[in-house]
Amino acid sequence: MKKEIIVISFVIIFIIILEIITNRYTDECIKNLSDDFLSLKEEIQNNSDDNEKLIKKLDEINESWDNYFNILAYYIEHNELEKLNTELTVLKSYLELQDYESAIPVIDKCNFILKHISEKQKFAIQSIF
Repeated sequence: MKKEIIVISFVIIFIIILEIITNRYTDECIKNLSDDFLSLKEEIQNNSDDNEKLIKKLDEINESWDNYFNILAYYIEHNELEKLNTELTVLKSYLELQDYESAIPVIDKCNFILKHISEKQKFAIQSIF
């Protein structure tokens, strides 16, 4: 009986530590991406005449997202992650068409999706039950 309690205790501790690590990584990814989106939004609002610069910035965000996606996909539902992929594709289309007025709400939607992913991933008593 003692051995089982020790094994169960180690498993529970391992799960809690893993949850803390994944939460920290998720928060870091979301903070970085949100900052990038806000920076892109500011650039669009300030000087929307340099389209190449905006597309390059979005490509950098896309590259960062691809790197984060590869790790986040291990422990977050793919549906949530795919929503952001879809919005990034829409955003790129708007920037290529130089439709900046339509691009800004898409950036806001991307930030909303990131916030939703973060809230859904958080460890809370509500998410257990």
